[in-house]
Amino acid sequence: MCARVTPVAVVLVMLSACGTSHEPLAATPEVARTSTTTTSAVTTTTTTARTTTPTAPPKKLSSEEAHEARRAACEQPKSRVYNPTSAPYAGPGPHYIDVYEVSLTNRRMQHSPIVAGETKLLPPGSTLDFDHNLIQLFACVVPVLGKRSGKVTCRFDRGVAKSRTWPLYEATYRVTVREARTGREVKVVTLRGTESPEESCPGFATDDPGTVVARSLTGDALDKALRPLLLAPA
Repeated sequence: MCARVTPVAVVLVMLSACGTSHEPLAATPEVARTSTTTTSAVTTTTTTARTTTPTAPPKKLSSEEAHEARRAACEQPKSRVYNPTSAPYAGPGPHYIDVYEVSLTNRRMQHSPIVAGETKLLPPGSTLDFDHNLIQLFACVVPVLGKRSGKVTCRFDRGVAKSRTWPLYEATYRVTVREARTGREVKVVTLRGTESPEESCPGFATDDPGTVVARSLTGDALDKALRPLLLAPA
C-alpha cells in the first residue's frame, strides 16, 4: 500500500513509489511571482513567467501640438512637461535639444529670433516637422532687460510700417534646460546678448505701445552653451 503524500501547490510530484507519474501541465503566462511550499520531505520554489501587454507606439506631435507643448512647458514648468513620451536623458550622447523663446509671447519686448530655423541641436536632417519623441532635453530661453543703452531704428519688409525707432536695452538671457519627459531641471545658464542694435531688430513691425528692443543673443552663443549637453554622457 502506498504512503500518503501531502499535496504540493503549483507543482505536480511524480509518485515513483506507486509506479504512477503525472506529466506537468502547460502553465498559463501571468504576472511574475515566486511561491515556496514546504512539506516534511520537499521544498519547492516555483517562478512563473511575466507577460507584458503591448503598448501603442509614442505619438508624433503635429506642429501645432509641438508649439503648445513648448509654450506650456516653459510657462508652467511645475505642471507641464515638454513630451512625456520623449526619450529619457540617459547614457552617452547625442542628447537632442529643442529650444523655445519665451519672449515670442511678449510683443512689447522685441528682439531678433534666436533659434529661428535652428537645427544644430536637433536630430540630423530635422525640419520643423521632426519627431519630438527623439528629444531628450528642452531649453527655455527668457530675456531679462538691463539698462537702456540708446535707440535703434529697425527697417522692415512686412508689418504695419517700413521702419520703427524704439528704445534699445541691454539684455541677458536665462536658459533653463530640463529633461523633456519629466521636467527635471538639468542646467541653468545665463548668457549676455551681444548682437548689434540693427541685428537685434525683430522680424516685423508692430504698433504695440511701449515696445522696446532687447539686445539679442546670438544663435552661436546659445549653441556653444548647450552643445556640451548634446554630446557629453548624461
